[in-house]
Amino acid sequence: MTISSPKRTANSQPHAVCSRKLRVAAGTVFLLVASATNPSWAQLKPGQSDQFAGETCTLTLGPGVAPASKEAHWRLNTANRTLTQGVSELKPANQLHSSNTGGDAERSFVIKTPEVKPDVTLEVDLFLHFGDPLAETRHPLRLHSPDCFVNIRQTLSDAGIALYDPAGITEDALEKTGLTPNVVTSLKRVDTEAIIVIGESIAWDKRIVKAVEQWVSDGKWVIVLRPADESTWPMQTSAADGVKLAFTTITNSRWYPKQLDFDFWSSHNEHARGWELQVSNNQLRMTPVIGPQVWQLAEYQSRENHGGCLFVGVPLISRWNESPVPREFLTHIFLQTLTHPPQDQ
Repeated sequence: MTISSPKRTANSQPHAVCSRKLRVAAGTVFLLVASATNPSWAQLKPGQSDQFAGETCTLTLGPGVAPASKEAHWRLNTANRTLTQGVSELKPANQLHSSNTGGDAERSFVIKTPEVKPDVTLEVDLFLHFGDPLAETRHPLRLHSPDCFVNIRQTLSDAGIALYDPAGITEDALEKTGLTPNVVTSLKRVDTEAIIVIGESIAWDKRIVKAVEQWVSDGKWVIVLRPADESTWPMQTSAADGVKLAFTTITNSRWYPKQLDFDFWSSHNEHARGWELQVSNNQLRMTPVIGPQVWQLAEYQSRENHGGCLFVGVPLISRWNESPVPREFLTHIFLQTLTHPPQDQ
C-alpha cells in the first residue's frame, strides 16, 4: 500500500524549486529557480531517497553545499499537508575525519519522520532551506516501516528458512526485525527448509561450496550474502555440476525492487561493491571487490531448474540500520524465491 504525493521516477535526482507560487505581473511569469553552483542552496547527496518512518534520520548535503548558516530548516509534506517540521543543527557528516577536510567537509542534519503502518510506504516531499525561505528546495522521499517482513513473515515461516551464520551478525539483524530462522551450527543440520541463507562477512571454504551445490541440486534456494574480503568461489566446480552462472547489476535484475534508490549502494564509496572474476593458480574464481565496474549479483540454478543460488555482492547486514534499502532488498529476494520459479539462463 502506498500513499502518494507528487510522483517521480525511481532514482531521479531532486531538483531545486522555490516553494512559493508563481508570480504573475504585467503578463510576465517569474519562476525562482536554484542555481546548481550556488553553495547556499540546499541539495542532498544522492542515495538518500529512502528513509525509515518513525525515526530520527540523518541526511547529508551534497558536495560543494556550504551554507553560511549553521541551521537547516525543514518540513515534510504530503498532499499539501505538513506532517513534521523543525530546525536542525548542521554538523560535519563525518565527525572523525572532519578535521582533515577543512571547510569542504560534508554537512549533515537530522529530521524526525512520522510513523506509518508496517504495510505502508509513504511518499513525502522534504522542503529544505538554510534560513532564507525564498531559497527553499524540494526533495522527494519514501518512508518505510522498519518492520520490512510484516507481510511475508508467516509465508517465510511456513516455507522454512535455515541460517548458517558463524559470525552471528546476520542472525542478530534478522531477529531484531522479527524474523527467526532456524540457525544451524553445522552445514549438515539443514533439513526441510526451502531457503538457506549463508550469513554476511564469513569466510567461504570448500565445505560451504559443496553444501551450497548440494542444496541447490536438492531443489532449495540458497542466498549467499557478501563474504569476508579474502573469500573466493571456484567457478569450475559449479560448471562441473551442470549449473549456469549469470552475473548482473542490481539495476538490471529481477531481484532488486525498481522503486528503491540505486544510488544508496555507492553513496559511501567512490566505487560500488560487488563481484569480479579472477584467475588464481590456473583456477577461475569469483571474488568480492570494490571497483568502478562490478556485478552486484550472481545467480545459478540446478540442471533440473528447481533450486538456485543467489550471490549478493553488496553488504546488506553491515548497512542494515542506515536505510530501509538493504531490508527492502532482502525482503524482495525472499519474495522472488517463494513466488517466482527459477528463470532459464
